[in-house]
Amino acid sequence: MSQQFFFHLGLHKTATTATQNFLRNNSDNLLANDVRYIPLNKMRNEVSPFIYSLNKQKRRMLFDLLESFPNKKIILSDENILGGTDEIKEANLYHYGKNRVVSFCEEAGRRPVTLFLTLREPASFITSMYCEHLRHSAFITFDDYIRHFDVEKFSYANIFSWLKKLPRNTRAIVIPFEAPPQNNMLATAARLLKESIGLHAMSSFSSFPVRKSRSSFTQEELDLAATIANQAGGKMHLEFLNGLDTNNCRFGTTKFSPFDPKLVQRLNDRYQKELGDFFCDMR
Repeated sequence: MSQQFFFHLGLHKTATTATQNFLRNNSDNLLANDVRYIPLNKMRNEVSPFIYSLNKQKRRMLFDLLESFPNKKIILSDENILGGTDEIKEANLYHYGKNRVVSFCEEAGRRPVTLFLTLREPASFITSMYCEHLRHSAFITFDDYIRHFDVEKFSYANIFSWLKKLPRNTRAIVIPFEAPPQNNMLATAARLLKESIGLHAMSSFSSFPVRKSRSSFTQEELDLAATIANQAGGKMHLEFLNGLDTNNCRFGTTKFSPFDPKLVQRLNDRYQKELGDFFCDMR
């Protein structure tokens, strides 16, 4: 039996957690349509390590695992395949994603692979990535976070230029996070289901999480986190910031907006142009 693979790559901070939770909670409905979703914990423990590996034999072992599932269609989702939040700080955003993804597609042979990539307005994306970075790492100011990253030249078309040279068994679908008329948190899940089982009815999304998971922090929250980091040292700010999410006690009214509005506009103008030019045949 020839399988098909539907690979949700992210980006980070584009409702990936909500999408993964929705797929997990609807596993039975997917299986009824011969679609198996591999939950994130299983994905990261048993599948993603094979994709990270530089050893071709180990990468081939991955498909032995996938073929053990008696399902024609497999949905995989792990935004960390592309990279991590620390890569902006190191000025190599998604540097390793190309080799990981293309190697997977090549090893799939003639089995069809559909890649799903959700893009987000650059300023919002970078700001959200910074906030996510603070949930896992030592405290760093935003200016230090982007010190080595050339924000002015940020371009999704450059980062993902390799999408134009995918193996013949692979196609890419690019979804703007802001795309109307759907709620932006639903866009990726809706497209995944449409492509895998042909589902169109939005009423099927009644169980989709309505509350954003780990949204960007407010200026007040970040100011207090900086004070905690400076006075308590170590990684005490981690307990504070993650506690805000865990206990649902977010506070503050000032949006964290570290970029000059003119820079934001320039970035968004380039983003919209790339959606219309570079990514137009992937939407």
